[in-house]
Amino acid sequence: NAFFQEVLCTALLLAGISAIGSGNPPVNKFHIAGFVGALVFAIGNCFGMQTGYAMSPARDLGPRLVWAVFYAGYKGGDVATEVFGSYWWIPVVAPMIGGPLGGLVYRLCNHPQRRVEIAPATNTGFNQEECCAAEECCAAEECCAAE
Repeated sequence: NAFFQEVLCTALLLAGISAIGSGNPPVNKFHIAGFVGALVFAIGNCFGMQTGYAMSPARDLGPRLVWAVFYAGYKGGDVATEVFGSYWWIPVVAPMIGGPLGGLVYRLCNHPQRRVEIAPATNTGFNQEECCAAEECCAAEECCAAE
């Protein structure tokens, strides 16, 4: 449950930051920090109660490791299982799955594949006489078959 929550939390963060980014209608560069802060605040309010919304090992793992070192020095014992239980690996692995997933969702939703309809050409500039004059063209093309 916590693993899926952290994957979803990170995916929403990266999709939101990508939506704020440069590929969309221009946002004043001074407002981007406020929008990202509001996004992190909203994600924190939605996902913060259960796991503390790790979202990024860069933001979450350092303080956890410092706390674990002080806790281990104070109480002793096995830090990985006693302090974090089996949760310690989720803030490390889940964002690495959620990040690319959020980028992929943004890419698929905001930049879908566009179908390009190719209309038949009216004037291709193809000159059959010039093609038949060149021997290598006649070997590859079937332009001289009518002659």
